[in-house]
Amino acid sequence: MKKLFTLALAVLSVATASAQYVCTTPGATFSYRDSIFAAEKPLEIMQTNKIASVDTDKKGILTVTVDQQQFMADAPEMSKSQSSKAYFNPKDSTTTLVFYTAEEQKEEIIANIKQSIEASGERPSPAEMDELMNSISARGEISLALPQGAAVDTKIPNKSLRIGVATQNFSINLWKGKVLGYETITLPCGTFENCIKVTYEIKMDMGQSQKMTSTDWYAPGIGLVRQVVTYKKDEPFSSTELVSFTK
Repeated sequence: MKKLFTLALAVLSVATASAQYVCTTPGATFSYRDSIFAAEKPLEIMQTNKIASVDTDKKGILTVTVDQQQFMADAPEMSKSQSSKAYFNPKDSTTTLVFYTAEEQKEEIIANIKQSIEASGERPSPAEMDELMNSISARGEISLALPQGAAVDTKIPNKSLRIGVATQNFSINLWKGKVLGYETITLPCGTFENCIKVTYEIKMDMGQSQKMTSTDWYAPGIGLVRQVVTYKKDEPFSSTELVSFTK
């Protein structure tokens, strides 16, 4: 009986390890091709995600840090490096993917403002720069919660990120998210079974209002394998596919 119980625990641990919709193997690398159709000329972006670290806190929650590198052959000056985080809570088997945080958005706004000031040739005083920096605020985050084994039509929690720059206010919202089902996705790099398929809207009020709808497929133990984004009246905006990976 003890041997049978030990075997059952081993099987359960393997199942739990692959239940999350993110890879938890440090050093694993995933390459994606992003095709953007909304531009005057279609753009192609290659992105490489590398699992930089995996940490577990006292509550057993896993924090996965992902280093991301984007490269645009047609516009290498727009290539960039950044990082993102994902969390897995074994108690409710929910994977949370963080897209935008308040601190990251604030840092990006500050960098863009400094770049614009330098390009204009202006030389504001340190006091003026401090006043401008202090006028920038951000709160909230945009994240996607993926509950393992959720039923079709299960709702995904809404998320909001509010940004203030002096007297102007901006926002990013993720809402109307739900689980559409589970599918097998076949790509040149492999076949991925039992992928959770979700949809949600991203609405951005950044001076001008823009709304997009994203449909994503996430494979257990891997993460994102396919994404299709539309805007306006279901016009294609972009598509993303996993092209290779090493674990």
